[in-house]
Amino acid sequence: MSTNERSFELFEWINRRAWPLAAALVIVAVGLALLAPVVGDDGEPEFGPGGEIYDVNDRVEEAFSSSSPIRAASYIVEAPDGGDVLTRDALAELKRNQDAIKADPALAAHLATSFDPDLGLEIQGIFSIADAVDAALPAGLEGATNAEVKQALSELLADGAPTASLRFLLSQTSTTRTPTTVDGENLVLWETPAFMALVRYDNDTFPASEEQVSFDTDTNLAGERWLRDLQAGLRGGEDAVTALGVTIDPGLVGEEQNAVAGPFIFLAIAFIVILVGALLRSYWAAMLVAAGLGVVMMSYNGVNALIGLKVGSPLLIMIVPIALISFGVDFFIHGSGRARELQVQGVPRQRAYPLGQTAVFTALLLAALSSAAAFLSNAVSGIQAVVEFGIAAAVALILSYFVLGWVTPKLLLSIEEKLGPRPADPSHATTVLQKLGFVVAAVVAGVAVTMTIVYVQVGWALFLGFVALLIVLPFYRTRRRNRRAAQRGRPLTD
Repeated sequence: MSTNERSFELFEWINRRAWPLAAALVIVAVGLALLAPVVGDDGEPEFGPGGEIYDVNDRVEEAFSSSSPIRAASYIVEAPDGGDVLTRDALAELKRNQDAIKADPALAAHLATSFDPDLGLEIQGIFSIADAVDAALPAGLEGATNAEVKQALSELLADGAPTASLRFLLSQTSTTRTPTTVDGENLVLWETPAFMALVRYDNDTFPASEEQVSFDTDTNLAGERWLRDLQAGLRGGEDAVTALGVTIDPGLVGEEQNAVAGPFIFLAIAFIVILVGALLRSYWAAMLVAAGLGVVMMSYNGVNALIGLKVGSPLLIMIVPIALISFGVDFFIHGSGRARELQVQGVPRQRAYPLGQTAVFTALLLAALSSAAAFLSNAVSGIQAVVEFGIAAAVALILSYFVLGWVTPKLLLSIEEKLGPRPADPSHATTVLQKLGFVVAAVVAGVAVTMTIVYVQVGWALFLGFVALLIVLPFYRTRRRNRRAAQRGRPLTD
């Protein structure tokens, strides 16, 4: 038996059992969607490479890791205009902002005291050069002149001074030190556009339920929100200083990036649904593509969870689905397009599917397998995140090839056959309403499919609602309309 004959028999089998097969796919996909949150590892994979050097580093970190809940955060303090920040006005404003934070019960509740071995100083919650200068001046920063501040800095940062290590808080590339004479006294004039303010806080004071791993780092989202509030407090009115935290909120940033990316995925899906509907001139083609994408997304999430991939990876949530959508829609358009060509040539709908699929089977199979192999080549990279990306992309591509390349084109032909000819003379108002309704349906479909990617816990329910409201219900209403039009003798078109 030739390859074409075997292919024809395969697609003829699908041709006779399309709806039971489609129902089974939906049931399996929903089951996988429900299973994924239960068995899936929602952590993030490591983005660092493997190898002996990195393994040794991991062992060192594990051996010397501390069980202390005290955490450190750093903030870059600079002048808003980019000038010298070691001035009386800048340091005094920063000191006032620090004191206001310590006086605020909500902010001060999480501050902790710890010894900094690099500076050789005990840091009581918040520390910056402003504290050292304020302590060195008899009247403090508020009662000092700019010249007195520069004199104090010269003494604090002098070679051999007990506080000379404060230099490590200054910008290492832009700080200048200029010998000068003021009132007959030699001193060093220090100027810098930025320095570091240090914060120590107790991580155990935040809810344990907010703990998560973000970019290979343990973090607490409540703690990150507090660090952002602390940043706002350090900035104050931003008259002479401003402050910027250094990697204080990786978890929140990740969540916000995902939230921003979600609407773009939804818009992309909605646009693709509209494009398919316009290209094939069929509402049903558009909705079936959306349904097929939803089935593939839910199955993709479930399979990833079952094979042990880290389903919390941003690559698996945001990047792979884009490739899945692209390849899946391409498979559908080729499969449906070939069947339509055969219909134009006079082949009945019932025969157009197996003949059309047989004609494009080899080309689409090679495209799917070669693309999957290209993605799987990432599995030898040695970087966990990239390895899992390659495996997940190959899984997604094979699923989209089967669901959107094989099954969905047959469902389109079957629906069109069951609906029968439609009225050929709709009113202008009806046509406008139909087009507006199609756009709304595409947007709803985009939301439903996107939720199966980014929020699988409820995405399956939205998907079933979409299928019921935008495919099943319109199908029965359209079939009833077409039958009534035929009974009344109205002009019909196929």
